[in-house]
Amino acid sequence: MHYLIFLDVDGVLNSMSFYHKVDSITEHPVDPDAVKRVKQLIELTEQLGTSGNSGEQERGGAPRNTVNVILTSSWRVGWNKDPKLQDTAGRMLDNACAMYGVRIYDKTGVSQIGDRPGEVLEFLRKYPYRVDGFVILDDANFFWEKYRLSEWWVQTSFKEDGFQESMIGPALSMLANPPWWLKLFNIGKKKHT
Repeated sequence: MHYLIFLDVDGVLNSMSFYHKVDSITEHPVDPDAVKRVKQLIELTEQLGTSGNSGEQERGGAPRNTVNVILTSSWRVGWNKDPKLQDTAGRMLDNACAMYGVRIYDKTGVSQIGDRPGEVLEFLRKYPYRVDGFVILDDANFFWEKYRLSEWWVQTSFKEDGFQESMIGPALSMLANPPWWLKLFNIGKKKHT
């Protein structure tokens, strides 16, 4: 099975409470604890529904799901799949996440009008693999309900620790219960290997 986590950065992986604890936000762009909580969500998602024969086989025989992190944040402008094409901020984000076990797989496109929900839907439509579930981690309401995405949106807080421990369970539930229309986006798509 294949899952996507759409990830904002400011207000999810960092927060005002975190910035008050560090000397330099340029040296510490993300909160290690928030990144570790995203890592925990990834690990739990890898195990979703893997009892029995569902999921991908991991070495050692235990079934595993594929979970890809998709960057939706304004940080995506400087981030690139090819590390050689990343700017300083993109490399800094990539390295900070990787240090705690979170690998950014891809990013959404950037629309002219800053339509983040539309960018998420466009990514799902164009994504070459079948998606079995997704969740959106973001502190801002970009009118997710207008696109019928609010049921798969975890609202974090820039003021209070970003992605919090109490949000992992609801996010996992959203990943496990995708919208009915996701099947339409999956028509003709191959399984992720």
